[in-house]
Amino acid sequence: MDATAAHPIQTLRQHATALEAAVSVCLADPVEKAVHRIRTETRRIEAQLALLEQIPGLMDHGKQAVRLQKFLKKLRRAAGEVRDLDVQRKLIKEQIELADGDKDLQREGKKMRRRRQRMRRRAADDLLDILKKQGPKLSGALEDLLAVLEAHEELELSTAEVLRVVDRQFANDASLRLENPSDDELHDVRKAAKVARYQAETLNGAKAAEASAKKYEAVQDKGGTWHDWLQLASDAADELGKKHATTAQFSELRDCHLEEFRASLVQLRKEPSQGRPHMRRRKTAA
Repeated sequence: MDATAAHPIQTLRQHATALEAAVSVCLADPVEKAVHRIRTETRRIEAQLALLEQIPGLMDHGKQAVRLQKFLKKLRRAAGEVRDLDVQRKLIKEQIELADGDKDLQREGKKMRRRRQRMRRRAADDLLDILKKQGPKLSGALEDLLAVLEAHEELELSTAEVLRVVDRQFANDASLRLENPSDDELHDVRKAAKVARYQAETLNGAKAAEASAKKYEAVQDKGGTWHDWLQLASDAADELGKKHATTAQFSELRDCHLEEFRASLVQLRKEPSQGRPHMRRRKTAA
């Protein structure tokens, strides 16, 4: 048995259990950490499903996967809305603290934070409603998918096999050949990097996998920061006006982080790509 190999079905089962636990915690109190856990676990399960799509020879589980993804998408979007507001409040607070005597910026920043606190309460209530209504259906969808895939419980993929899938899938999803990607295309790149990172992290302790995960995490983080400021700059323009000093400051931060994001993609283009896994099973004792 390869100690560093990936075991996709077992990993999927682990994340399913973690997601159900996160839902229970969030229903008790939708604090920032609980909401973030739901969002992360839905993404990790989606990443595993994308990995399984690339593996030949698995039993047909398309119907069960599609049904599960429907529920995951609802949860992820609802949790993502709450998470975005949490992050925005933190970013605005940091700018208020850096404002050093700029009364106008501090005043408008505090208004934006208070507004986001109200929005956060409403978004958290919406998330709780979805969890209450969809939670049992989500559990059923997870159980149905895992039941179909149970025959492949011992599926094992080597480090090289997984990383070939990760690199190829990211290159296809992220459209890295684009020279001047739009905001929507950059958003897709960020999401693809997140999936690639989570897939690489399914490998246990392999140095090549750790390096791959860190590579994609860097792109994910820089893209995420840019996207947060993109939204804040747009919101500031709507709430304060396009010519307001706060809007100008947020737009400058957006552009600064965009350059960092683009630079990370230029670096990533230099990385060699790899290309298709073969399913194998662990040998069991006779």
